[in-house]
Amino acid sequence: MNAEVLAFVLYFVLMLAIGVLFFFKEKGAGEKEYFLGGRHMGPWVTAMSAQASDMSAWLLMGLPGSILAFGFGQIWIGIGLAIGTIANWIIVARRLRCFSEAANDSITLPQYLSNRFATKSLTLQIICAVIFLVCFTIYVASAFVSGATVFTMVFPSLSNQTAMLLFVLIIIIYTFLGGYKAVCWTDFFQGLLMLCAVLAIPIAIVTTQNLDVTALETVYVNAADGTQYAFGSSLFTASWQDIISGLAWGLGYFGMPHIIVRFMSIEKPSMVKKSAIVACVW
Repeated sequence: MNAEVLAFVLYFVLMLAIGVLFFFKEKGAGEKEYFLGGRHMGPWVTAMSAQASDMSAWLLMGLPGSILAFGFGQIWIGIGLAIGTIANWIIVARRLRCFSEAANDSITLPQYLSNRFATKSLTLQIICAVIFLVCFTIYVASAFVSGATVFTMVFPSLSNQTAMLLFVLIIIIYTFLGGYKAVCWTDFFQGLLMLCAVLAIPIAIVTTQNLDVTALETVYVNAADGTQYAFGSSLFTASWQDIISGLAWGLGYFGMPHIIVRFMSIEKPSMVKKSAIVACVW
């Protein structure tokens, strides 16, 4: 077993161990503990889990691939998301933490909206459920595809279907066993791992001189419409449509349930400021 495979296996063993740990630690604690961590999450775990659950496969695989295919103009997506995540922490985080508790101690977003607007009708909750189902089916599917891609790179003998099933099975096990706390703590370690990776890669490239500078001058052709993109072009050469589209990505943060539910779970509203600083610096 080479070092790469060993690191990969140990990583998933750690994820499963976290799920098992919280299964025994929080057993019988109730639905508030299972779905929201009992509102006992610290600022560091809240910050790192929010960012890691948001910027996972797309940051390490999707965004670089988009820039490679369509040029530096795609960096506007990153700029839009940076602005969006900062605004989300400033505008939404503390308010949602306070209001979700005041609104009959709501533990889910659909429940919070129903309590906040004092409606007993299930219409609002059903609308939320449909939106989550449609949007998150696509969102989660893309994450599963990226996870299966990594699996098959580490274990070439696996088929895509088998790799995806293994990937999904591991996630389901630790989520089912450990609930919200297991998800947040696994995200916390994933956030640390991603931070180390994105900092280590350029250092490794510079120290090993393993950089193909010709890629900066390569022109790629979009097979769909024949449009040409220069990978190394300035981000300011992007069209106004690409700039607006990239910046608009940041608007999504205000409605991402897997992000804003982290705001609801932090232990005290006073901790939001520290958590926001950690998240935004990350």
